Amino acid sequence: MKVGQFVFISAQVSNTPQQGIVAKGDPEGQVRQIWSNLAIAMEAAGGTIRDIVATWTCITNVEHMPFVSKVREELFPTNPPTSSRPLVVNQLTTTPDMLVSISAFAILRTAP
Repeated sequence: MKVGQFVFISAQVSNTPQQGIVAKGDPEGQVRQIWSNLAIAMEAAGGTIRDIVATWTCITNVEHMPFVSKVREELFPTNPPTSSRPLVVNQLTTTPDMLVSISAFAILRTAP
């Protein structure tokens, strides 16, 4: 949802229209797909993932957190968006194949 220069992206998972669930059983692969989905959503809103200022992550197992951190550090080696501590939940959707979900808040930058 875009409201002025603010973009709210809720609960992205590792789905694509072409493949459905991507990287079943692979938390790192799912995180990579989620960030790809976030990039697509940001482009549709007129921005990039660099405009994301905060994220919230849900995982189904605390052991998935290193993969979330690894991908985040690759994408944002400096000045990453703020992030909440991950919320560990039993299940994210109606399918147990979803291991990670990331929500984001962005502020679109205006041209100088």
